[in-house]
Amino acid sequence: MRSNDMRDACLFFVCMILCTLWCDAGAETITLGQVGIYIDMSCVPDPYVVTHEAIKETHWPEQINCTVHTTTIGHANDVILELHRLDEAINVSVERMLLFAEHLIPLGWSTEHVDFDVAGHNGVLINATDLYYPKMRLICFSPDGDDGWGREIIVARSTIWGNRSIDLFRSIRLL
Repeated sequence: MRSNDMRDACLFFVCMILCTLWCDAGAETITLGQVGIYIDMSCVPDPYVVTHEAIKETHWPEQINCTVHTTTIGHANDVILELHRLDEAINVSVERMLLFAEHLIPLGWSTEHVDFDVAGHNGVLINATDLYYPKMRLICFSPDGDDGWGREIIVARSTIWGNRSIDLFRSIRLL
């Protein structure tokens, strides 16, 4: 191999490594209970702060016991991530998952939802709107519920403007 070819090959590999590092520069790993979530923070306005909140025990109307791990991201709580860990597996249909997001939507807001794939898992995207406030978007999915039954529900809420919320949701990966 000639020296110019060798130099070109080395330069190519250095560029590839730098591009990889640059692409992951805005990424962060968030821990919710025992679940690690990779998320691209380049969509979150700077400066952002990641805050882990206290673990809460809740009881859903159907006598479902649940532990909730919550993390807020952003200087104005731009993103909220929650892991609902249930004591027993439930049917994780779209209608059931919507119940886990309701408490994050202000009363009186209109909602519409569509199917949404999150890291290869079936989920739901919720658009919540109000006459006087910007749109809010939420996703719900069950990382262990691909067979229709699950013990974990992840809910993410974003108030980031435009389609940046969708980009943020698409970046989510489970570790």
